[in-house]
Amino acid sequence: MIKDGQQAMLLYVFANEGSSPGKQGFKMAIFDNGIMLGSIGGGMMEQKLIELAKTHLQSTCDFAPFVKRQIHSKDIKKDQSGMICSGEQKVGFYKVSSNHLSLIESIAIAKTGVIMLSEGGVEFQPGHSLVQTIFEQSSEKEWIYREDIRKKHMAHIIGAGHVGLALSRTLHQLGFYVHIYDDRDDLYTLKNNEYADEKHIVDYEEISKHIVLDNYNYVIIVSFGYRSDKLVLEQLIKNNYSFLGMMGSEFKVKQIKSELLKEGVKQADLDKVHAPIGVLKHCNSPEEIAVSIAAQVIDVKNRLLI
Repeated sequence: MIKDGQQAMLLYVFANEGSSPGKQGFKMAIFDNGIMLGSIGGGMMEQKLIELAKTHLQSTCDFAPFVKRQIHSKDIKKDQSGMICSGEQKVGFYKVSSNHLSLIESIAIAKTGVIMLSEGGVEFQPGHSLVQTIFEQSSEKEWIYREDIRKKHMAHIIGAGHVGLALSRTLHQLGFYVHIYDDRDDLYTLKNNEYADEKHIVDYEEISKHIVLDNYNYVIIVSFGYRSDKLVLEQLIKNNYSFLGMMGSEFKVKQIKSELLKEGVKQADLDKVHAPIGVLKHCNSPEEIAVSIAAQVIDVKNRLLI
């Protein structure tokens, strides 16, 4: 849309405290044709800020980036969001137009980089990285926000069958970057998987070479059967992922863990595995299983962010 001459107001949650519905890194774009993408937390607060963004988009005056503080309490007068959930958030406003096309394209194609937003505008440093997101505000008119664009949560689904396909769709909708792996190159559920960002045909005996160690990795084993599940798990179990889970009946899981224990795997490593995976015990279809697994994954992810 920017290429077509549309302007947009980018709303970016720089910081949050307490029970604020908008978390650091939440963002949305409001285009001057009325289209909106993303969210900064929803509710009355979001609607108020959308209307403010539209006002600035329609204005012919020069625009300067600014930060809007929102406090979710009825007991204060200034910066009240209209919500009562407690906590607060700070939202940056930036106008984006065709003048920013080269910057947008640089961010889109970069594999790593740091985006920086300040009162002076938006900058991007490709190839750089951060340990954590940083927001510093020295005054109402001076601030800087730095975010590592690489740190999107990665879902690694081992097994591209029906559950793998359904899980790819669900996790993709939840904002994960989805990798899917299988050792079968003629699998129609893999060929028809339009939700995975990357598809990999691999030898399960070498699966550990394909999943790098990173705290942003969530590994889910839903392979064809007992032997392949065990083969994959015994290679990955010593690695520190944010999440490592395996699908299977309680009997199968108990059998695999018992065998691995006899083969020298430590009980502490086995205890880290989410198995049987999922939060619901009674699931029938691949879609229901995918929802159950995804619920557990996002619960772990959000607990890590607290």
